[in-house]
Amino acid sequence: MPVDTPNYWYVVIEPGVSAPTAAIFSDPGLTRNTKPVKITDFSQAPICFGKNDLQVVATKLFPPIAEAIDWLGQFGDARMTGSGACVFCAFSHEHQAEMVLQAVRKTGPAQWQAWKAKSIERHPLSHLLRS
Repeated sequence: MPVDTPNYWYVVIEPGVSAPTAAIFSDPGLTRNTKPVKITDFSQAPICFGKNDLQVVATKLFPPIAEAIDWLGQFGDARMTGSGACVFCAFSHEHQAEMVLQAVRKTGPAQWQAWKAKSIERHPLSHLLRS
């Protein structure tokens, strides 16, 4: 099913810590009761919506993830990617993402790696699908 996706820029921070997925999924604090998200929800949502249930556990187990979320959160709704350890924040314009990227490089801890990325409108392998 075709879905219109938002056109955003993202700043991503890799906080210099590994977050083993097994440690997160085996933690007794992980909840599994969040309402499922449908693919159509993505095209109707604001920049970020919903929540990542893994984030609460990962930030407890791996404080550098929490530090990166807190730091990036001063610029918008910062979140953890998947099961971590990277965190991201979405921006409507490239110049906003570039300003935040420069701030990360100037004031963030030395172990952080950061970059900006643009959302894509079409999956690079979509040509392999039959219409």
